[in-house]
Amino acid sequence: MFSSGECLTPLEADSVRKSRSTSARANTRIVALDGLRGIACLMVVCSHFFCDTFGQTAALMDTPLIKAVFDGNLAVAVFFIISGDALSSGFLRQRDAASILRPALKRYPRLVVPTLLSTAFLFLLIRLHLVYEIPSQDILGSKWLFHWINEDITIVDVLRFSFLDVFLKNRAHYFNPFLWTMHYEAIGSIVIFLMLAVLHLNRKAVPVLLALTLLAFHDGKSVVFLLCFLFGAFLAFLRTSGNISRFERTVASKVLSLSALPVLFVLSLVFPHAYFHTGLSLIKAPLFTMAFLGNAQGRHFLETPGIQFLGTISFPLFLFQYSVLISVTSFLIVTYYPLHHTVEMACFIATSGVLLSMILAIVTSPMENLTKSICNIVYENAMRLLKGGTAIRE
Repeated sequence: MFSSGECLTPLEADSVRKSRSTSARANTRIVALDGLRGIACLMVVCSHFFCDTFGQTAALMDTPLIKAVFDGNLAVAVFFIISGDALSSGFLRQRDAASILRPALKRYPRLVVPTLLSTAFLFLLIRLHLVYEIPSQDILGSKWLFHWINEDITIVDVLRFSFLDVFLKNRAHYFNPFLWTMHYEAIGSIVIFLMLAVLHLNRKAVPVLLALTLLAFHDGKSVVFLLCFLFGAFLAFLRTSGNISRFERTVASKVLSLSALPVLFVLSLVFPHAYFHTGLSLIKAPLFTMAFLGNAQGRHFLETPGIQFLGTISFPLFLFQYSVLISVTSFLIVTYYPLHHTVEMACFIATSGVLLSMILAIVTSPMENLTKSICNIVYENAMRLLKGGTAIRE
């Protein structure tokens, strides 16, 4: 039954087959992507707490150096590259329908379950009157969060937002303005799965699919982010085809690893206004990504325990940062910032917000295991239904 010549009963063979399949899927995981996701998430969080919150009142937070290091637009685009890579890698290795169906069936609960838990926590803060967003924005003279807390929200609103509205472009910021990315995450994921399916069935139709997709989502931001997803898929193709390994042995790889980040920083100084425009992310995000993933040294850095830890808590950190910002951070702004209107106080409040967000992410990180369990249940039941339907037709 197996090439190793094992003599097993059908039950034992099925068990071994499942264990080998699970092991094979585990071995295809690109650990460095988790590290890169962690770095990108920390950049986004620091951008929100330092630059966006205090940029208008503390001059230090609005300098090119700080804005370039905590470049939120760049980090979001990197998120989408990582998603395109991660969603494509399994199929590009195995080239079977199951490697498309498995992540596709798990994708919706993978995004919804953590969103639901974080939104429920936010709902609890609002109902307990532990949010100070409005008075803090009055003190800072900025309404950058473009969001007014509605204390009349109900559990039904929480459920509707988590299961539906978070993926709709005009509703994605209703509870948590940082979740505007979920709309593009959903669209990009669908495009990747469709592209992989077309590759599996008839690869000649891929250009037509991509052209129709870009026509359907033709606004500037959608095009930029969809192209980031596609670059991620292309990166996965380069890795699985061995081209990344060959590239690592070239001089260009070393030049890229040493120069990409300095080049980005110089661009931020030379073009301070255009640099942070979303459109430039098409240049910045691939450069930033390849600076780490395109060479062995960069990947080894991403695989170090500290960076891997950031990757482990990245999704809860992204989801729960807003809760910290409108509660503890806003409380500190209301209580202390008017009395000590200094850069030092701004740095202290912003740093404490980032650290508290990380602590909350660590505390809530078990939800990742819960999410994986729910995703597996959804996948297994969906496959059982599909197999049952096939058996009935036969």
